[in-house]
Amino acid sequence: MKLPGLSFTLTEREKKLIKLAAVLLVFTLAYYYGIEPLQVKKALREQELLLLQQQKQQLQAQAAVVQKSLALEQQGRELEKRLPSSLAQADLLGQLRQLAQEHQVTLELVRLNSQQEEQTVAGVKVKSVQMALALSGSRQALRDFLADLEKLPRAVRVQAGELSTSEQGQRLDLNLVIYFLPSEV
Repeated sequence: MKLPGLSFTLTEREKKLIKLAAVLLVFTLAYYYGIEPLQVKKALREQELLLLQQQKQQLQAQAAVVQKSLALEQQGRELEKRLPSSLAQADLLGQLRQLAQEHQVTLELVRLNSQQEEQTVAGVKVKSVQMALALSGSRQALRDFLADLEKLPRAVRVQAGELSTSEQGQRLDLNLVIYFLPSEV
């Protein structure tokens, strides 16, 4: 190759080296201006994706907490519907007598403990009192009485029970916990 004013000739080997250098230069420029920025963008997107996944997990955990809280509130509202605003002994005894009559069960003993306890159940502040019952009747009648006891319009929990057999028939001794809302006096 001859340039005006400059006279030098390149050998075949030098021409190949120049071509090789030009190709390397093109690849290097393509890497720095094309591939490397794409790799940087890819790394940034991966970090962004990781952050979004972490945020999603946090939001799911928060949603689970809110869901549990809502379920607890719902349980509390349902419990409040079943709780009278006072012990209402006369109403309770009337409900127990009616239930016993429906199932042909004899109420032999009803003893209400005068000591009241206060606690929180399903997010609702309630009072409770223990009651002892002694019932007699056929085994099926006592079983039916127990089944309907939990369906009473007020919250009653059977804490303990003992079934015994005598010559007179079956006897069921129950310890109940009766729940009610504290009176606002």
